[in-house]
Amino acid sequence: MQKVRNFSRCTWLIVILCYSFAVTSDRSITKLPKKAIAVFAGDIDNDNDIDIITGHEVSSGDIVLEGKSFAVLKNDGAGYFAISDTSKSYLGYQDDIFAVDINNDQWKELVTFYGVLSSGIVHRFLRIWHNDNGDFNEYFDVDLNTTVPFTGISHCDFNGDGFIDIVLYANPYQIWGILYNDGNGNFESPLYYDLSYPPQHIECKDLNNDGKDEIIISGWPVEIYWYDSINGFTQTILDDAPFTRTKICDIDNDGDYDIVAFGFVPIAFFTDVCIFRNDEGIFTKIQLLQFQPMAEEVLVSDFNNDSLPDLAFLFNNRGEPYGMKLGIQINYNDGNYQFNQNDSIIMYYGGEWWRHFTSADLDGNGFMDLAVVRYYTYSSSNTLELMYNDGAGNFQPTPVVSTHNLKSPTSFLCFPNPFDKTLNISYQSTTGKTEFVLHNSSGKQLKSLKVHAAPGNNDVSWENAGNGIPAGVYFIAYRVNDKIISTQKVVKL
Repeated sequence: MQKVRNFSRCTWLIVILCYSFAVTSDRSITKLPKKAIAVFAGDIDNDNDIDIITGHEVSSGDIVLEGKSFAVLKNDGAGYFAISDTSKSYLGYQDDIFAVDINNDQWKELVTFYGVLSSGIVHRFLRIWHNDNGDFNEYFDVDLNTTVPFTGISHCDFNGDGFIDIVLYANPYQIWGILYNDGNGNFESPLYYDLSYPPQHIECKDLNNDGKDEIIISGWPVEIYWYDSINGFTQTILDDAPFTRTKICDIDNDGDYDIVAFGFVPIAFFTDVCIFRNDEGIFTKIQLLQFQPMAEEVLVSDFNNDSLPDLAFLFNNRGEPYGMKLGIQINYNDGNYQFNQNDSIIMYYGGEWWRHFTSADLDGNGFMDLAVVRYYTYSSSNTLELMYNDGAGNFQPTPVVSTHNLKSPTSFLCFPNPFDKTLNISYQSTTGKTEFVLHNSSGKQLKSLKVHAAPGNNDVSWENAGNGIPAGVYFIAYRVNDKIISTQKVVKL
C-alpha cells in the first residue's frame, strides 16, 4: 500500500535562536512502537485527567513484524504517563487518530483506519473501538466502499442532530466524504464529493452559531461547506492561496470562531500565516505572520495564561545530519491581531523521519502543555516527548505544581481548559453569597453553581458542568452578592 504524503513535508535546515529545551527526565520521554505518526490527548477513562493515544502506521509487512496500530498511555493523575495497551495490530495508517463519544454514552470511542488486503488491493474500512472504562477491546468495522487510501479524518455534527458524524479526505485523489451517525453510533454508507484540488486538511466547527458544524477543507484554496436540510452542502471559497492547514479558534476572543490558515511559499521557502476573521459568518482576511523556515503543523492554545490564543508551529528537517536542531516556535498573541516576536523550543534531530504534536493540560494545573511524537521506521527510537508549561510559556520536562496564580480577592481559575464534563475552579472567596455562572457567547445563562466557603483560597469541582451543552466557547462568571466581579473564557470539548 503506497502512502500518500502531504506535499508540504520538505527538508529544510532549521536554525532557531531563542532558548533551548533539554530533556533531563526519563519520565518525560516514553518509548513507543515503531512508526508513531500521530498523537491525541483527551480523557478516555473519565477520571478528569488527560490521557494520550498515539497512532501508528502498519503496512502489510509490518503486520508480519507485529507492528502496532496504536498505543494507549494513561495519566497517573500527577501528569506522568505509562503505556497501558499496545496489543492491537492491523493494516492501516492512523495519521489523525482520535477518540470521541459517538453513541452518547459519555465514553469516547477510538476511531481508526483499517484495511483488508486481497489480490494486491486494499479495501478500506473504519475500525471503531468501544470504550470499556478506558480500555479498547471490542470493535466494529464500517465499510468505506472504496480502495482509495484516505489521508485525513475528523468529526463533526454537521446537521445539528446532536450526533457525531465523521468526515475524511483523500490526497491526491481529490475527494472528501462524510458518514452519517444514526444516533446509536452506527454509520450509514459514506457519501463522497469531488474536489478540484488535492486536500491537505479537514476541520469542523460551528462558524455561525446555528447549532451545525461547518466543514473546512484546505489544500490550495480554503473552502467552507455549509449544510442545510433542503439544499445539502453549499460551498464558500475563502481564499485561493496555497494554505495547507487551518485551525479553528476564537483568536480575538469575541465569542465566535475564526479560521487561522497557514501554508508556505515554495520559491521563497517561508511560512505564510493569516486569519479569516469571523463576523456573523462573514470572513475578512488579515495577514498575521510571514517567517522562515517553512512550518509543517500549527497548534492554537493559550500558552502564557493571558486568555489570548497563541500560535505554535512545528518544524521538521528530515535529511539533515544527526544532531541538527529543529523545534517548535511559539508566537504569543498581544491582542488586536498582533503576535510578538517568537519564543522557540529547540529540539535535536536524532534521525527521525518527522514529528507531530498536540497540546493539552497534561498535569491538571490549567496550563497548556505539549506532547510530541517522533516517527522512525524502526522500533527502537520512536518516542513520545512531553513538555510541561509553567503558565508563563516556559516548558520543562517534569509536571508543574501550580498555585493557580491567584493574585487578588477576585481571582479564579478554571481547569482543565478545554474541559469535557467536570470543571475544577480554584478561587479566593470573600464574605457574601458566591456563585459561578456559565454563559454562552451571546451572554445567555446556561448553568450556575452556588458555593459556600470560608474566606481565602478554595477549590470546588463543578461536576457535569459540560453535560448537555455542545462543544464551543463559553464564559464562567464569578459572582459575589449577585454582582459579577470577574470572568474567564472556557472551551467545551
